[in-house]
Amino acid sequence: LESEAFARGLSHSSLRYLSNLPRPQHLSRLRRGLDLALDTRRIGGGSTVLDLAWAGVPVLTALGGSMGSRFGTTAAQGMGLDQHGEYGGTTAGTLKGYEDALASLAGARI
Repeated sequence: LESEAFARGLSHSSLRYLSNLPRPQHLSRLRRGLDLALDTRRIGGGSTVLDLAWAGVPVLTALGGSMGSRFGTTAAQGMGLDQHGEYGGTTAGTLKGYEDALASLAGARI
């Protein structure tokens, strides 16, 4: 992930890896510091997608082929958070759709 991000001009400070915290501190941290979260196709974010939604952080989800990789998309759609809107997140059914949505969402935050 890092090498691809750097190859595309993102700085190291653009990526954040979060350690475990008790839930109240975790949700507070999400509200303060994230502009956009990426839920990948191969290994989905699971309940983290729900935490991000609770904290109001937009999540880009990608519909994968396994149950675990579909959780984020299913959760976002179930909450009505899958089409930009106020929440800002979206879901993508293809890799091209994921890339296009990421470019759109990232461009809106620059």
